Amino acid sequence: MKKIILSTIALSALVFAADEVKNPLVTHTELSYIQTTGNTQTESLAAELALKKAFDAHKLRLDADAYYSKEEQADGVTRESKNKWSATGNYDYDITKMFAFNYGVNYKQDKFSGFDNQFNTGPGVVVHAVKNDAHVLNFQANVLYSRDDIDTTPDKVDEYSAGYAGFEYSWQVVESLKFIQNASYKNSFEDSENYFVLSKTALESKISDIFSMGVSYKVDYKNLKQAQYYSDNTLLVSLIIDY
Repeated sequence: MKKIILSTIALSALVFAADEVKNPLVTHTELSYIQTTGNTQTESLAAELALKKAFDAHKLRLDADAYYSKEEQADGVTRESKNKWSATGNYDYDITKMFAFNYGVNYKQDKFSGFDNQFNTGPGVVVHAVKNDAHVLNFQANVLYSRDDIDTTPDKVDEYSAGYAGFEYSWQVVESLKFIQNASYKNSFEDSENYFVLSKTALESKISDIFSMGVSYKVDYKNLKQAQYYSDNTLLVSLIIDY
């Protein structure tokens, strides 16, 4: 029995090691920290994490980000000015080299957005439109169940169906410089005045095999019938770690 157990463990370890060689876990981390003193007292911290793992035709993607900042107000008291985080998980099953079935889940908290939290989940498709040494372009579309917990109204929860469309584009300009443009749009099927837009524009410059410096500009825009609109724009300079 001991030999069977030990053999099973050893075989499992070999299979996992072989899979890691064939389909390695790919990680991407961005870290940014800013502190100012003197006439203005501010402190800001931002982090992003992206994980990708393939199992032949099956692929898992996890993206998470967090932003926190505080600053001294006119009355001399230091208060939070930004406090939000989000996590998105995607499962892709490749039907062909170009098309994949997708199922996505997203959860977001943003203290200053008018929501306690937001939750989205639903099926969709991914289209691998372009993939070569210089350019990668992917499109994604989903039909979502959405649930928004609105903090301006006690016990107010808005549940609705929505459509999601987004793309991810990267251009390897030269060996050490990459341009990235990602954007997404979510719109309520029940009320066209409620929609959400996310955008990221970035430049990444390699400084070693695993380290890069990056500059990114992000837009988080919400157009809401009950709150008109809300836009959060962020410019970051980050240390990037890829391994």
